[in-house]
Amino acid sequence: MLTGNEPLDIFSTLGGLYIQCIQKGQLLGLEEDDLLQTYGQGIIDAIGMEYIDACRVEGVSYGLPNNRDFAVGKGCFAVSTDLLEEIGYKFKNTGEIEHITLDEVHEIFTKINP
Repeated sequence: MLTGNEPLDIFSTLGGLYIQCIQKGQLLGLEEDDLLQTYGQGIIDAIGMEYIDACRVEGVSYGLPNNRDFAVGKGCFAVSTDLLEEIGYKFKNTGEIEHITLDEVHEIFTKINP
């Protein structure tokens, strides 16, 4: 569709093709006619302008980052409560998932396997 200059609403691309499409004038700036603000407010709210800005070329945003990396989520570790109690770990939220820092993870693993 791109080679034949057929109208196309949306497509997925990587860096090289993205730049080529911009150079050939095949992409509209998303802020032209307030396209992003009018139709993409949910996108802005979900991922934030700092990530949208990463797709700018010479100050113009022609595309949006994919959501793959955001959908994956954060890493996690599962450790037996018996083992944590054995090393004297004090739970912050009994019965809840613990959200801890990497320093705390390091400390736990160091105590488990000195």
